[in-house]
Amino acid sequence: MALAKSTQKKIKRDISISLLIYSLPVLAIYLYFKLNNGIVTESHLTLPSFLEFAKPVFANLQTWGLVVLYVGFRIY
Repeated sequence: MALAKSTQKKIKRDISISLLIYSLPVLAIYLYFKLNNGIVTESHLTLPSFLEFAKPVFANLQTWGLVVLYVGFRIY
């Protein structure tokens, strides 16, 4: 059972659009690191006031913070 030519063209177009959409975040991250010469400086962003209680969790992600986030999401 062969597909019509118009259907094949639509499928190819949809695949191309999907690949473009999925590659944009990867390209954005690559350009961010490339334009910063591979050095990511400290962010100037701050946590909103309602998230201040979670600041120690984010500061200690490499030790106990990640476990707390996992447990928190699991309970939620």
